[in-house]
Amino acid sequence: MSNQQLEIIRKEIPALEKILALNARPGTDVATIAMQEFNYLELLAQTKPDILKCTPQSIILAIRGVMKQNLTLDPYAGLVYTKTRNVNIGTEEQKNWVQVLEMTPTANGLISINRQLGRILDYTNPQVKKDAQGKVIGVSMQVLKPSYPNPRWETFEYDESDFKRWRIASHKENGRRKNDANIQTLNYANASYTNFNGGIDPEFARAKCIRHSLKKLGTNPQESGAVKVFDVPKERVVDPEKDEYIDFNYDAQTQDEFTQHEELNTQINQTNFDLPDTNDL
Repeated sequence: MSNQQLEIIRKEIPALEKILALNARPGTDVATIAMQEFNYLELLAQTKPDILKCTPQSIILAIRGVMKQNLTLDPYAGLVYTKTRNVNIGTEEQKNWVQVLEMTPTANGLISINRQLGRILDYTNPQVKKDAQGKVIGVSMQVLKPSYPNPRWETFEYDESDFKRWRIASHKENGRRKNDANIQTLNYANASYTNFNGGIDPEFARAKCIRHSLKKLGTNPQESGAVKVFDVPKERVVDPEKDEYIDFNYDAQTQDEFTQHEELNTQINQTNFDLPDTNDL
């Protein structure tokens, strides 16, 4: 990054420390973590040179958002997508186009956020359904949600009608202000919707399944105490593979499993996804 941008962003490190302190345990060295995230940003700029062209303000706001969600820019964690966008900060008569940076959670990032907020307790790996030719025609997953009097498993299913709807949305997003954008051919839609046996890529379908399932669970971070909804005298968790209950002592759980996440490596479900290295759309 240019020296000027570096100095502007470096001045934000104290503000990042305060944001990190909101989710950190007492005694955590937030100064070191903030500097580490700054170094991750430099690493991202080397692999994605367009970041260098973004306004310093947009970079600062993007980083603040990631820190507030208690995620990390570590490229090996795979919790955040980075994307640049051209926006007009002038008027229709006198356009002034600038490039801004956007950072959004990946599928793994969304799982981490929802766990921290207590919206989900566990989940099953998304399962794809294929036809005789190997084309993906459906994908589904289960999410263990806090409920009264006991947590419950809820199933989310998506089929080709959903894939088409997502593809149209992708085309509209990527084809904005493109004169050759064609809604009939969807020529600006993400290629992952059609590049596997004429259908959606299986790993991409799994990532989309997670994203669309978890975004329906609420968006208010102040609901982090919702996990207490199922505090009843006898705590039990339903096993989706068996018609029975499992005794589960929530009081014995550490804070790490719900509130201290930078990477998806919890005792509840240690699952790593090999997600496509592309923007979600």
